[in-house]
Amino acid sequence: MTGPISVKDRASVMDYPFPRFSMKEDGSIDISQVYATGIGAWDKRAIIWGYSDFPAGTDEDVALDKIMKETLKEGFRYIPDVGGMAHPLSNQWDDGVNPIDQLNKLMSIRRRLLDNFSEKAIPKDAPMATLQEVLVPIYLLQRYQVEAAAKSLGGLYFTHAVKNDGEEPTKMVEPAEQWRAFDALMGTITPAALELPEALIAKIPPRPTGYPATVEVFRGHTGPTFDPIAAAEAAADNTLSYLLDAERAARLIEYQARDERQPGMMAVLDSLVGRTWKTAVPAGYPGELQLLVDNLTLKRMLALAADPRHADNVRAESLAAVDELKAWMEAQVGGATGKWKGALLFGLAQIGEFGKDADKFVIEPAMEMPPGAPIGMPGMDDW
Repeated sequence: MTGPISVKDRASVMDYPFPRFSMKEDGSIDISQVYATGIGAWDKRAIIWGYSDFPAGTDEDVALDKIMKETLKEGFRYIPDVGGMAHPLSNQWDDGVNPIDQLNKLMSIRRRLLDNFSEKAIPKDAPMATLQEVLVPIYLLQRYQVEAAAKSLGGLYFTHAVKNDGEEPTKMVEPAEQWRAFDALMGTITPAALELPEALIAKIPPRPTGYPATVEVFRGHTGPTFDPIAAAEAAADNTLSYLLDAERAARLIEYQARDERQPGMMAVLDSLVGRTWKTAVPAGYPGELQLLVDNLTLKRMLALAADPRHADNVRAESLAAVDELKAWMEAQVGGATGKWKGALLFGLAQIGEFGKDADKFVIEPAMEMPPGAPIGMPGMDDW
């Protein structure tokens, strides 16, 4: 069940909200309010509706209707999981009133934690390799808030309205709020967001005998050694999977057709390409992360265009964006050198394979994130 948390704070014990913590002025993490205590305001309203005793002769339907109208008037909204990827406030594992603001807040806290991450996070005499187990939930601190914030892009506020109850059945998200969501999502896949401190990477050796890798740690491409680029691959692809969701794309197209102020799919794809492929590649480790995100972006765009299960207009607009990117890449490759030339050639090769038979083109899946829920925060109080 989800619902009241996003509009009425910790309104229900059944919301299972994300642990609440904040950063103090001195940079330390405040965990004094990690979990709520007692029942919430929504729970009280539900009990009033479900268990009230009325005086003899009371028309119970009228009385219950009055309680419901009072509940709605007080600003409570119940949107269960049927909200899916569309309703901006139907979120499991999120916190705060505005999911976009909360994502930006979490990314700041996450950066602070990563920059100060050390062996203090593991027990005395534990192998240093087990830093990974504690690193995973911190590095992926944003995973659920990314999902929550993404719902504002191409999102739709709705209620389970009934005739004459005064509720607004549907309402598109304001364009400015959708672009805020886009900006917040893009902020999770920059090199600055994805990189780990060199001092931390150097402290994570291969796992010793008796401590085999489990599903709770990051997979990698580098054999037994910790692979920070593969960790970034898992995190970045998570964001891109929500950003370039096919149903979201269909809504973006539909909503702009009905209201020209809406962002639309083409503008989102254009902005995405502008902030990935068309952004200068820095040197070193950040540059590898940028090239990684560029490639994941192209793969997700090709997947939108290729899958015959997607709406034709989604495939068409994705194909147009891919074609424009292809032309730009072809214009760049002649003067490119080194890694950048390799990235362009590899991207063009993928587009070429897609062009041979789009309906049968399948992208190779990115590195998967370790399992998430139920959420744990091991070692949080060690920073």
